[in-house]
Amino acid sequence: MSPNNSTPNVHPVHVDGKIGFINRNGDIMVQPIYDSVSYYFFAGFWYVEKDGLHGCVDADGHETIKPQYEDMDCFYEDLCGVKLDGKFGFIDRTGNMVVKPQFDHIQEFREGLAPVEMNGKWGYIDKKGDVIIPLEYDYADVFQGALAQVKLNGEYVYIDRTGRRVWSKAGMINSKYHPNS
Repeated sequence: MSPNNSTPNVHPVHVDGKIGFINRNGDIMVQPIYDSVSYYFFAGFWYVEKDGLHGCVDADGHETIKPQYEDMDCFYEDLCGVKLDGKFGFIDRTGNMVVKPQFDHIQEFREGLAPVEMNGKWGYIDKKGDVIIPLEYDYADVFQGALAQVKLNGEYVYIDRTGRRVWSKAGMINSKYHPNS
């Protein structure tokens, strides 16, 4: 099985208030022990919750990442944001901690960088956890097409992957959907 398999071999079912997984023949492959499961299969995983903790079940029904995190994003670029002891970090597809939990907020990796926030300021890290663009922004969005929109002193601007401003006064184009507008 490919780690990015987009077709699950198991599917979630509700039994007596819990969630388990069946195969394509309707046989129970994973006993119903989970409290909730993601609505969709994404990046090779079902995202599960048990006793308030989050983990992952793979395409074949194996609990690849034991429910142990307070919060969990989905995998993007083979890393997943997780919350442990009140801080966010990133794990790889096997559950190994790649970037230790140290951030107050994070977003997913896009184009090799992830926006992270610490002490009210946002910047960008690489997949090793090294700060690539300093944490100096009021808000930072993910990179798309080599640019990212950031908010600095109340003004939205676009920056490139080095942190250089390439367009000032960008405005918030989709402010209706933006969490910090």
